Amino acid sequence: GDGGAGGGALGSSLSKRQLSRVRDLRKKQATLAPGAADEGLTPAEEAATTKEREEELDRLRLERERAKREVVGSLLREAITTEYHVYPCMGQQLFFEFNVANPYADEAHFRVKVDDPFGELRVIADGDEWEYCRRVLPRACGDVGTREVEHDMISGEGELTMGPREGVTLPFAFLSMAAGAVDAGSARPGVA
Repeated sequence: GDGGAGGGALGSSLSKRQLSRVRDLRKKQATLAPGAADEGLTPAEEAATTKEREEELDRLRLERERAKREVVGSLLREAITTEYHVYPCMGQQLFFEFNVANPYADEAHFRVKVDDPFGELRVIADGDEWEYCRRVLPRACGDVGTREVEHDMISGEGELTMGPREGVTLPFAFLSMAAGAVDAGSARPGVA
């Protein structure tokens, strides 16, 4: 057989590496087994060895927790991120709405944060401006919501309170003064 790991020389070398790792691990476990390597040690040496093992286990636990947080955070960001592409003309303001919902069974406070280093994308907090944008501006993407405009729903700091499982429509405006192709990773062309 080829070790059952994909076939050919690759499967065979993978199987050999795995077997070698298992043998090394068993040797290490036999060496670290309680009483196996500690025979002949003074109580002080035994305490130091135990302390080193505990410190190493603590380091491994901390590293594992850090890695778990990174993976969970990455998965959550990916699951809750919605990406829109807008293609404005220079100086043309675009408008779109985005529906969000409170996932909690209790009333909750949320802050809408827009990470736009150029300040071109913003949440519309003023109800009158929201109504105007709905009536006059072209829709950049998505659908214009059917819910009524809620005056004073969003504070000037981008905060809003939502009831349990409540859904709301958030209005956004996009205005760019950049000319030509735009690369978010570099300085904007056509902007002084």
